[in-house]
Amino acid sequence: MTKKQKGLCAAAAAGVLLICTAITQRDTIQKYCADKQAVSAAQRYLQQKYGIKGTVLETCNLFSYTNVRFKDQDMEYCVYLDAEQQPLLDTYQHDEMTAALKKQITDRYPDCLDIQLSLSGPEWYIEETGDTVRSQFGLDADNKYDGSNLDAVLTGCKVDLTAVFAETDFTDFPLAEQLKAWDADGTLFSFDTKEHAEEALNSPYFTDAVLWRDGVMYAPHITQMCTFDSKSHSSELKKYQLNEGDGFLFFSPDVPDARCIGPEPLPVQSLTETYQFNTGTAAVYVYYPTAALPEYRKLCAVCDPCGKNDPQELELTRCGDYTVFVLSSRDNANPRWTLIQKQQ
Repeated sequence: MTKKQKGLCAAAAAGVLLICTAITQRDTIQKYCADKQAVSAAQRYLQQKYGIKGTVLETCNLFSYTNVRFKDQDMEYCVYLDAEQQPLLDTYQHDEMTAALKKQITDRYPDCLDIQLSLSGPEWYIEETGDTVRSQFGLDADNKYDGSNLDAVLTGCKVDLTAVFAETDFTDFPLAEQLKAWDADGTLFSFDTKEHAEEALNSPYFTDAVLWRDGVMYAPHITQMCTFDSKSHSSELKKYQLNEGDGFLFFSPDVPDARCIGPEPLPVQSLTETYQFNTGTAAVYVYYPTAALPEYRKLCAVCDPCGKNDPQELELTRCGDYTVFVLSSRDNANPRWTLIQKQQ
């Protein structure tokens, strides 16, 4: 390449860089202007509706929608706008309405010991992708919660709810009928005693959202569940189908008809027989009456998850009147297990 050709190439590259820089700057300026317009429109909307301004945290663009997020003291909320910067709805009163709905339920049903619920809005269609998304439930410009119109403003709201009761029969239960009318998703749990319910609620297993829904660690103490499905517009009464072993109970969420089978003993000094389930690699929850294991803190379960006579220890946890451990294996179908004394 000649010196002149090199010079022309360098000039062309510089020209392309300048064009790209100009386009980037133009796009940045356009986004800044659009965001500024969205913030102004959202602030005017909040001022007219609630008499507040709020501190802007950020703006987020989701294709043809814009979300302006605000903060007011310890509360965060959003205003959603369409492509024309017209406010669609706001979530300023979301927490207030959630608290009011919780109070309404606990006032009507004093046996409800705890309730977790979330409110989400209708699905929005994203034309660019063909997808639908749900936002946090909010109110449009024509609707405002005044402390007395909760049922009216929650029209069209999607409710996800989990609640814990004690000694409650959910057959023909009024709350169950109300949740069906709301097209709610969730579960009502009834425990055998208030003491067991309160212990479960204070345990780490009921602070994780997924386990909270399942409640499976306390399955022997859960006498009834009422589940709701918004897609089928239905509810179902059910309970955990626990199976009986040799002095223990067991349950596999994925294998309801799990059976206990007798394998070759594990090469350890065990306190019980060696057991095995026909559950493949599915998880199995094992429940021993704690009264039968008064020194359970000094014990642990062992299993051979890899099938190589190399036992691994599993921690025992007391849940109500039972000592529980979870048997799970990704590598070896039907791992063997037994109980042993912990090594000091």
